[in-house]
Amino acid sequence: MSFAIETDRLVLRDLKEEDLPILIEQFTDPKARDNILSTQSNEAFVRWYVESAALVSKLMPRRAYVLAIVLKSENVVVGSCDLWDAASESVQARIGWHIGSNYSGKGYATEAAGKLISIGFETNDVSRIYADCFAHNKAATRVMEKIGMTRYRSNRLFSWRRALKYGEKGSVVRYHVWRDQWLSQNFGGGEGSYPSAA
Repeated sequence: MSFAIETDRLVLRDLKEEDLPILIEQFTDPKARDNILSTQSNEAFVRWYVESAALVSKLMPRRAYVLAIVLKSENVVVGSCDLWDAASESVQARIGWHIGSNYSGKGYATEAAGKLISIGFETNDVSRIYADCFAHNKAATRVMEKIGMTRYRSNRLFSWRRALKYGEKGSVVRYHVWRDQWLSQNFGGGEGSYPSAA
C-alpha cells in the first residue's frame, strides 16, 4: 500500500521510479555537493535510493519511509526525505532530507522534517530520533533546531568520529529529540493531551 501524508504546502509520498531523473539532477547538482555525503552525489546512489524506497514501502509493519517531497501548488518534486529504523523496539530512528537547490530557503525542509518526526513519534512510537549533518551546514542545523532537536555531544572528538563513520573528512554534528520531549513541546505535555501511537 502506497504512503502519502500532507503538510500545509507539501505532500510526502513514497518515491516512484519516475522521480529518478529529478532526484539525479538534485543530488548531482554542484551547488548541493558541499552539504551532502560524497557517496550521495552520483547517479548510482540515487538509483539505489529509489530502489530502496520501493523495497521498504512493502515491509509491514512499516519501519522506514523514503519519500518524495512534492510541492502541492505546482505538483513538482522539490526534494526527498527519509525516516529509518522507525519501530517501537528501535533504540533510535534517523531522519534525513535533501531539497533541490532551486527550492532551498523556502522552509520546505523544516516542513518535511517536522512531519517525519511526527510519523516517528505519533505513528511508530519511536523513543528517540536523530539527524546528522556537516558542522558547516548552518541551514540544516537551523532546521533541526526549528523542529525541536538539540545538539548531541558537541565536542570535536565525537564530531570527527561521526565524519569517519561516514567516510568523510569534515566535522559532522548530531541533533536529536526524545519522544516525550517532542510531544510535550507540541501537544502541551499533559497526560492524554497528545495522540497515542497507532
